[in-house]
Amino acid sequence: MDFQNVAGVSILAVLAGASWWLLSSVEATRFEPPSKRHAPDAWLIDATTTAMNEFGKPHYRVVSERQDHYRDDGTSEHVRPYVTIYRPEGSPWEVQSDHAWVSADGDLVLLKGDVFMNREPWVDAAGKRHEYQEMVTSNMLLRPNEDYAETDDEVFLTSESSRTDAVGMRAYINIDRVQFLSRVRSRHVSAKDDS
Repeated sequence: MDFQNVAGVSILAVLAGASWWLLSSVEATRFEPPSKRHAPDAWLIDATTTAMNEFGKPHYRVVSERQDHYRDDGTSEHVRPYVTIYRPEGSPWEVQSDHAWVSADGDLVLLKGDVFMNREPWVDAAGKRHEYQEMVTSNMLLRPNEDYAETDDEVFLTSESSRTDAVGMRAYINIDRVQFLSRVRSRHVSAKDDS
């Protein structure tokens, strides 16, 4: 065998080996699943989401400047959300915060930063007037389907006739009941009090 044939066969063998290696490395990477990362797959500007109750009426509504949806876990994040929790009787509760995280099923809302919650005065079916109420706190957990809210931070609850300051709070929105957890200070203002 002459030198040209040996060189040609060697070159072919090297090319075949390189081709086999390149093909096997491309095949191996082609079937690897893509890595999961927590990044928005969709976003909305001036977004409105409404959840209905079992009677087909609005139960709560979330309006936010921006809403980001995450495909990996189905959650969403909201910038400056405004939540309206409708009541069977009386005016709704209005809740505002800096940011919010919402679970995939919508059952859990984490309001982040400053939280402001208020309810306008209203008159019930028996003719009893209910006062305006507002609550200021931060970092509130809200379960809108259960009409429940809680925080471990400072809370300031003010109505037309009282003010309560506390640390930590559990609110049962459906029955208008608030439980303060610690360092509770309350002041009631009578109708005759001019201060």
